[in-house]
Amino acid sequence: MVDISSLRLPDFAAFASFEEIARRAGVEISLHGGTAFRAALYAAWQDRLDVDLFDLVPFNSDIDLEHSGSPEKTVEIAAYIDNLVPFASWCRWSINDGDRAEQARIQRDASTDIPLRRIRFSTEAPAYVPANAHADIEGRRVSFARNSRFGQSDAQLRPDVEIFGLLVALNTWSEADEIAGGTVDFDVGGAIDWLREGLSDEEWQLFEKPAIAARFWHLLSTRLARHGPDPISSALAQLGRPILEGIGAPVTKFFESDRAISVSRVTSTADFRVPQLTPEIVTGEAAISVFGEVIRQAAERVGYPAEALPGNTLDLIDPSLELVGVVPNLTLLPYGSGKEGEADLGDPFLSGVGQEFVQFAWHVEASDALNAQGLTGQMLALGARDFGTATAMPVVGGTFGRSRAWLRVRLDDLIEAGQEGAPVEAALLIFQARPDEAEETERGPNKQRHSVPGEAIEDEDRRPAHSYAFETARITESEEPAYATVTI
Repeated sequence: MVDISSLRLPDFAAFASFEEIARRAGVEISLHGGTAFRAALYAAWQDRLDVDLFDLVPFNSDIDLEHSGSPEKTVEIAAYIDNLVPFASWCRWSINDGDRAEQARIQRDASTDIPLRRIRFSTEAPAYVPANAHADIEGRRVSFARNSRFGQSDAQLRPDVEIFGLLVALNTWSEADEIAGGTVDFDVGGAIDWLREGLSDEEWQLFEKPAIAARFWHLLSTRLARHGPDPISSALAQLGRPILEGIGAPVTKFFESDRAISVSRVTSTADFRVPQLTPEIVTGEAAISVFGEVIRQAAERVGYPAEALPGNTLDLIDPSLELVGVVPNLTLLPYGSGKEGEADLGDPFLSGVGQEFVQFAWHVEASDALNAQGLTGQMLALGARDFGTATAMPVVGGTFGRSRAWLRVRLDDLIEAGQEGAPVEAALLIFQARPDEAEETERGPNKQRHSVPGEAIEDEDRRPAHSYAFETARITESEEPAYATVTI
């Protein structure tokens, strides 16, 4: 087992660029939270420092960074990340300056203690690994302890509810199980006892705040994405049933096989950017006809003649990809409904206002024959403002075991193009690279659990180009269409 105590942030291949980023910015940068814990376990349990960004940052995860500089340095660091870190735009980054980082530490010190989540990797000092985190790594367990000081923090970042600590502990256990490839010890009895306590009247009042209710969904959806409505997830859902129904996520939908889950930013109007939290998903053979309906609708919206479409709309798909499924009838709320530069209290993860993603997870039927090495997709906007479909945006996906799959879709361009106060109708098209297209990857054959098919590398620094081989479909007339994913 590797001793991670001597590791620094740039020792991990995914964060090698941070040596240069910290030097240019003139600050120390530290990684903490979920991504740091996952990196630590890959190093300790799999002896791997070459894990790519997408395995370190799966469904509904963000990258928590702190730096020693002023707030002005945050913008500078974000620009360096965008330019120097391969596929940076495919992930959500949370970057705190020195003062804000100190406030966050004060708040964490009065929250549920999960030792593995306190591991930190820095561009300068060796890793910070608490003794009880070392013990958890060696014992292959995830421990947690309630904090007698909960609610007594002087930090003024965001309101907190103690049950969130249990949700984070449960998600940490799920992720540790995946990395270990086997059983990881966890105090299930203690977790169930905590659940049985329920919520106090004061906590129920806090959940009336949109950001607090949204955070419950963000944390619960992370477990649902991996396990679906298993007994623990079902118990959590029953506990939070009034919260979930209040935000438009009825518990009964979690048990329906033709339903996915979605999670996106909560807006200041108490809506999610994508308000359909349990949208319909169509997979397998049935997806073909739905795909055709979506394409015909998109063509009609922009005045493209239906008779000009091919008889088989599947001919529009890049031949290196095949259709997996469709999530129709989605809505993208415009920036006019968002935070509009307000304080980060409206943001469950305190991430930058410009980083807009929606993430989906769903149950995979055995008959779907999902190629986990090549999962991707695109968000097709239907007749929004000055474009017929959309611009190129990153989409990455992966799987949890054999029965669950996920996609993360960046939305920035789509939302910016929406009219003020007008939502954008959309559909998610889910694709996978054909096996011969996805077999060879950066890490060698058959190791990838997610995919960036058709990746375009700009130069020797391996910075991703802004135009991707599976850019969002455009409804255009062209004698020689350049294949995107879907081209009309």
